[in-house]
Amino acid sequence: MISALEKGERIEVRGFGGFSIRHMSSRKGRNPKTGEAIQVLPRSIVHFKPGLEMRERVNNTNYRVLDV
Repeated sequence: MISALEKGERIEVRGFGGFSIRHMSSRKGRNPKTGEAIQVLPRSIVHFKPGLEMRERVNNTNYRVLDV
């Protein structure tokens, strides 16, 4: 799976979802500790999109909502 993503290929696992690479451009950020403005370098991230079957099963799960 890793080598396929390294090549830029999309991976699909039927009934589960798909993995692909997203490219993030450079942007201005802020160091949360010091508040200093920094430049965040461009990078690639792995993106997961759940499949229809997975979404339906998760959304139809019977669970109890607790009142707090």
